[in-house]
Amino acid sequence: MKPDARHIGAIIAKPSLYGETDKTIKATYDKHSEKVSTTVEGKAREEIMLRVIKRGYIRIRKGGTRRNQRWSIQLTKLTSRAQDYLWEWARQMLDSRIETDKWADVNIHQLGNDKMTKTDIGKIASGAGIKENVSTKRIYTQDEANAEWP
Repeated sequence: MKPDARHIGAIIAKPSLYGETDKTIKATYDKHSEKVSTTVEGKAREEIMLRVIKRGYIRIRKGGTRRNQRWSIQLTKLTSRAQDYLWEWARQMLDSRIETDKWADVNIHQLGNDKMTKTDIGKIASGAGIKENVSTKRIYTQDEANAEWP
């Protein structure tokens, strides 16, 4: 995996694209007594990712197996514009040569109001509105996000 294949690697490589600077990134890592890294998943990385998402960045991660795909999406708020971006992403996933299961679970976590929505790629790609349907009381930690989903 290339270092910039991870979300934090992309931010470190081109911080200005995400509203960051080399100085703010370094200060965040220093605050947590961590070394700047594109692969280590510590508290600094989590703080930077949350800051970037709150600025409007949509984070999409794939999990599960080839036969049991699962997707995790983090964003600030599920606005109509964000839904349009997700619709475009889902359409591209289903129309591409990448083997994507239209029934693959998608969990959308809104950090702004701490709501979780469960849906699937097919529903998003169909243009159906995404409804908030599950409330959460916390933000996923990186360890939980990387763990095998039930």
